[in-house]
Amino acid sequence: DVKESDFKTKIITVRKEDVIQIENDLKDYLCNIMCEYEDLVFIHENDEDINSFFWQDGTPVHYGLMKDNLNIDPCTFIIEIKDALDQDKIMSYMEKFKDYSCRFWNGRYNRFAEIIPLGVSKADGIRLVCDYLNINYDEVLTIGDAGNDVCMMKEFKKSCAMKNGEEDVINNAKYVTEFDNENAGVGHFLEKYLQNKTVGN
Repeated sequence: DVKESDFKTKIITVRKEDVIQIENDLKDYLCNIMCEYEDLVFIHENDEDINSFFWQDGTPVHYGLMKDNLNIDPCTFIIEIKDALDQDKIMSYMEKFKDYSCRFWNGRYNRFAEIIPLGVSKADGIRLVCDYLNINYDEVLTIGDAGNDVCMMKEFKKSCAMKNGEEDVINNAKYVTEFDNENAGVGHFLEKYLQNKTVGN
């Protein structure tokens, strides 16, 4: 039997010195920065969009510039730029940091970008858990809808995109749900998928 207490947490971080340099170099383009480390949050200023995604009530939040507050290498680094039209400028600037990748979100959140250490992705996390639990990668079913899910679609054979997912996700998935996120798409898909698996199809 495998015990959860035996699982060793793997934390990969962004150097705080790099966060502070990016904060300074891009100050004319940025309207907010958020960093996390386990149960600590560092953010320039209160932001309802970020609040809804990244922490719950009761989590310690430190407001202000990263150069004044950030005292640890964070494992999450999000920037919010003033104008989505500056995405290319930000991406070009980030090329100087060879240890990270930078990914802008889509839709109404297209002013937000994640700065991520290389080797950190949902696919990496799944492999880590599979190795720990001794699960064959071919038995993994991945389901996603956004750009950071594409790596799962590509690396695991059984992949499913949401009907309302991004085009790149759908193009790389084996299956696509019949219904979208707002209409229990995952539930409907899993019900059919498990029924077919039971009868050997």
